[in-house]
Amino acid sequence: MIIKLPYPAKELMPNRKNGKHWANTVKAKDNARDYAYYSTLEALKTKNHNQSGLIPLEITFVQSDKRLRDLDNLLAASKSALDGVAKALKVDDCIFEPITIKRGYDKLNSATLIEIS
Repeated sequence: MIIKLPYPAKELMPNRKNGKHWANTVKAKDNARDYAYYSTLEALKTKNHNQSGLIPLEITFVQSDKRLRDLDNLLAASKSALDGVAKALKVDDCIFEPITIKRGYDKLNSATLIEIS
């Protein structure tokens, strides 16, 4: 099952929010979590997901430019989205293991693709 989400908002990037009050990012976090939740529910309509134990994820960050961004920062910026995916799957996000992080490039269509095995 593949879930397509927007590329992480710049407000959620760890290096951008240092020293700022938490209220500056709460709206972006809520938006990311809600979008991921409803996108996962939509994906579940076409593919049943009944898995027990650990759930492997492959996350591909498709960028609209070729700048090299830290993959660990992109993962951190996606924490709220992963919470939304976990909520829709009715699991705790601690069972997402292993998590493989990749990058891609598409000038016109940046996105975050989460593939659940």
